Amino acid sequence: MQKVNKPLFLISSALILLPVLLGLLLWNRLPDQLPTHFGVSGAPDRWSGKSFAVFIPYLILLAVHFFCIFLTHRDPGQESQSRKMLGLVYWICPLCALFIAGMIYSFALGSGLDITSVTLLLPGLVCVAAGNYLPKCRPNHTIGIRLPWTLADEDNWIRTHRMAG
Repeated sequence: MQKVNKPLFLISSALILLPVLLGLLLWNRLPDQLPTHFGVSGAPDRWSGKSFAVFIPYLILLAVHFFCIFLTHRDPGQESQSRKMLGLVYWICPLCALFIAGMIYSFALGSGLDITSVTLLLPGLVCVAAGNYLPKCRPNHTIGIRLPWTLADEDNWIRTHRMAG
């Protein structure tokens, strides 16, 4: 089992919690109700109280981050895993946290941000990163297209992930 990169883990976890600090700094300027979900049109369709919107999404992302890091490093096949793919696992949740905070706080503070076009940016970036690094990942039971026939044959694994990437 591969050891967790503690400095990287602490930095990525701190970045997930950075929006909480930002929310506390902006507390008096934020309205009592903040948007926590946006519809296809870019208009908010779900609102939450200030304390919920400032804390809960980021605590949930922190828990997901811990879970992903734990599962990734628990896999015995991780020893041969690409460092770039492991780096991607460390940085997806912080990127999402900063993106979500930007959406919630900018809308709540009245910026003229076009939510619809910005919302397409994050999935696009994740797809580009996954498409770039997926062909580089080695057979394992945590990251990748884990089907019985891809796990059984390394050549099949490589071809499947090259095609998927």
